[in-house]
Amino acid sequence: MKEQATRKRLRNWAVNLGMGLGGIALALLLVQGLIAVFPRVLPRFLRPDPYTQRSPRPDDIEVVYTAGDGDLFVAQPGSVAPPPDPEEVLTQFGLSFDEDGFRRPIVEADSYSIVTLGDSFTDDGHQPVPWPDVLADELNVPVRNLGFQGYGPEDYAAVMSRYGTDEGHDWVIVGYFEGNDFITSIVDDREGFTLPGVARQALMAARGEYTTRDYGEGPWKYPVDMKLGNRTVPLSLFEFYLWFLNGEPEVYENSLELAALGDHLASIKADAGDACVLLAYFPAKAHVYFPYIEDPAAQASVLSGAHELTLDADNRVEAVLAPTTGEEIIDRLDNQSMVVSALAEDLGIHFVDVTGPLEQAAERGEETYYVYDTHWNAYGHEIAGRAVADHVRSHPECSSQTP
Repeated sequence: MKEQATRKRLRNWAVNLGMGLGGIALALLLVQGLIAVFPRVLPRFLRPDPYTQRSPRPDDIEVVYTAGDGDLFVAQPGSVAPPPDPEEVLTQFGLSFDEDGFRRPIVEADSYSIVTLGDSFTDDGHQPVPWPDVLADELNVPVRNLGFQGYGPEDYAAVMSRYGTDEGHDWVIVGYFEGNDFITSIVDDREGFTLPGVARQALMAARGEYTTRDYGEGPWKYPVDMKLGNRTVPLSLFEFYLWFLNGEPEVYENSLELAALGDHLASIKADAGDACVLLAYFPAKAHVYFPYIEDPAAQASVLSGAHELTLDADNRVEAVLAPTTGEEIIDRLDNQSMVVSALAEDLGIHFVDVTGPLEQAAERGEETYYVYDTHWNAYGHEIAGRAVADHVRSHPECSSQTP
């Protein structure tokens, strides 16, 4: 009798164990299926890296971007002090291009509900995950990156006409960089649109033929200290971009450049068909960080060669030498954004200004641009991608696939 009771208990235990293990296995299968269908339920650091899951191509290149490779050593040679360690590796990754010469997106697909246009802030060849890939990750939809370094608004329209009309899109997003997109809306002596594949080959061929490092002999103007939150952070600014924010609203409003920008955006909108068009406004580093220069001597040094925007006899924008105070230039920093936002509204184009989220990061003491470069670091791209994603989510009427 005792043995029978023991055998019965063992059978019950085995049945319960089997049911428990079966339940665990079923739960794991359900979780695995959920992750397969909705990969964003996992934190980003636990998700598989899509870049490592795709096959390499013969023309892939290995990018090793160091502190000494910052573009400010080229843009302002001799004014930026050498980094403590010029060989410090900031990013290292494999960069791959599609058959048209654009960088391959983080998730490739047969069709894309979102395409992005822009310059080096969108293409960004020294950043492994630029904002269009952040956008794809945030919305869990494939996004094709049609940005290319050195392009301007006229090129964005040409890219849209050539590469953006083959399929139906929900969104066409223009990454507008305030540092030079306004002034390059008109390009004198333009020889025509250069195909990205051709331009990319020329850039690759020239990679080893020049150096970006020209430190000069000092004394150096940059970096200057910025008071961010409870931290003091050294940063270098490109003054050209600052001067092209130093204008009154009527200068932008009455310029031929604004009219040309409107024409390019109207062309993009026409080619977009039923897709919604969004202009994502990207600020220059000086826009975000100039107000954080607390030392009067450092601020005076930055403004020692100040230029102010005006219009020439043909209503073309030009920058002329003009004494400018820190208060004056801070008061004018948002003028271009205000004018471009009004233009987008007139054209029926959506508008999102990434300046605010980047300024909030600066207030928290966070850096979103590289010290020696005009471009965003990984965190800057993440903030931009999220800001754009938030706008897309807030307009479900435009989206057939995006949640």
